[in-house]
Amino acid sequence: MPKINQKFVDGAGDPGTYRDDTLAGFCLKVTPGKGWKVYLIDKKPKGWREAVTYTIGRDGDPLEGNRKLTAAKARELAVEVIATYYNKGINPNEAEKDRRRTLQNASAERALKEKLESLTLEAAFEEYKQIRQIKSVSARQYGYVLRTNAHDWLDIPLLNISRDAVLQRFLEIKQDRPGAANNLLRLIGFIWEFAARRYRTPDGKRIFVENPIDVISENKGWNKLEPRSNLISDLQLGKWYQSVLAVQNVTVRNLFLMEIYTGLRANECATLKWSGVDLTLGTIEAQTKRSKTLVLPITTQLRAILLEQESEIERIRTSGLKGSTGKYVFPGDSQDGHVGAAWHTIKQIQQASGVKFSHHVLRRTLATLAGRLEMPDHQINAILNHGPATTAQRHYIVRQAESLREPLQRLNDELDKLMGAKNKNEISTESRTGKKRRDRSITKVSSR
Repeated sequence: MPKINQKFVDGAGDPGTYRDDTLAGFCLKVTPGKGWKVYLIDKKPKGWREAVTYTIGRDGDPLEGNRKLTAAKARELAVEVIATYYNKGINPNEAEKDRRRTLQNASAERALKEKLESLTLEAAFEEYKQIRQIKSVSARQYGYVLRTNAHDWLDIPLLNISRDAVLQRFLEIKQDRPGAANNLLRLIGFIWEFAARRYRTPDGKRIFVENPIDVISENKGWNKLEPRSNLISDLQLGKWYQSVLAVQNVTVRNLFLMEIYTGLRANECATLKWSGVDLTLGTIEAQTKRSKTLVLPITTQLRAILLEQESEIERIRTSGLKGSTGKYVFPGDSQDGHVGAAWHTIKQIQQASGVKFSHHVLRRTLATLAGRLEMPDHQINAILNHGPATTAQRHYIVRQAESLREPLQRLNDELDKLMGAKNKNEISTESRTGKKRRDRSITKVSSR
């Protein structure tokens, strides 16, 4: 057996494994083909029946300090590995895997620590919106809640928001706005739980251990809110209607009318697409807040609104005016191309009419009127897209738009009477009846 030194290594050319004559287990392997010269250890760890091969490295491999692996350095490393592992009955390969795994975990923990230090409430909220695919309308509402009630927390790392801080902010807000206090804390709780599931240590342990909003639940401190009951009264409907008709923006004006005639939620109405409008069958399809489809019949009033919107979009297109004229019935300058919430216009109508209202008040107004007309609950639930109340309704009754045509038309006619619109000329007779629009009124509008 040769002594493995640099002279021997440089002269070794025949493929094979050469064992050192002085250090048991220290070997040089010359590979066939490329002729690589690899230093390794091949011996039995103490107490083992089989030998374990451990690769030290290839001759000339770079080392720290601009050095290269030589025969002398390989021998030095072999002595260290044999003393540390082989003589103690340890498999050096498994020990090396553990060492690398420890280094990787340490590196991952450092990276995670740096990430969490920069994971502010605002950054976590942005990730929450993106990964959970929060709808744009909901995202804007959530953002408003945070900016209004916790703007000074947006740049604070999420882990630094304590139970005491949460409780103090909750008590401050609840004095004047108990609903806002509930909304803020629940939103922060959602973001916290999202981060807790997303970020864990390399071995899978939770980093976000205790949700700070639990302090509210533990003390039974959530504000009990009565269901909202505000609506537009019969005596106010006329003033409200006249003020809506005075709105110069045709699309926004028709949006409000569509909402009160159908009971659709603001976003369901704003995102109504022409592909969901069928004037031949007399139906419209709206996407609800749970991404389900609600099909409603087109009443005389709704047909007039749709035809007027069709004309308005054509006017915008032919006039070259700025504004989306694509797939939405109510186009606007929102990011998605449909009309926004129009809060500024709502304030103008409130000032002009003296009637306080919101989008949801229009929905509640229609529902209240339906109850007063003694419409069956299942019809009201179907129009408003509320869940069926009984097992039979949930599993055996299939809702069809045609069954709602007479009830919804009755509701719309009653609204016209209360608003003073039935025998007035605010909406033209041509729009009401579809005369001089015969071609459009019998065609499915699917190209918008």
